[in-house]
Amino acid sequence: MSLVTVLFYTRPIFTLFIASFQLGEKISIYDIITTLFSFIGIVCVIQPEFLFGGSSHSFYYTVAVVFSILIALANSETTVMYRKIRAKINYHILQYYGSITYTIAGSILLFTQ
Repeated sequence: MSLVTVLFYTRPIFTLFIASFQLGEKISIYDIITTLFSFIGIVCVIQPEFLFGGSSHSFYYTVAVVFSILIALANSETTVMYRKIRAKINYHILQYYGSITYTIAGSILLFTQ
């Protein structure tokens, strides 16, 4: 559970790059340095076999890592999308559909085990 939480909080890293690409925001050298340190921390938490050696992780561990990163990426995209279209559509509508999407994706993952 702690791994999933840590990976979910990688959203600022993804948001930085997505906002830069979609909204044209500038990335400073400070942003690059802090992102690099954050990425190094993420690698230390995930502890991939090819860097750390040791026993192989289970299939469920790999699925948890992949889905946590994908959810963080999707949440970052949602945050940037909110900023991009906030004047056109009510925030609560976007939040509602985002919650429905996450609920469906989570249910699918839960019932496929």
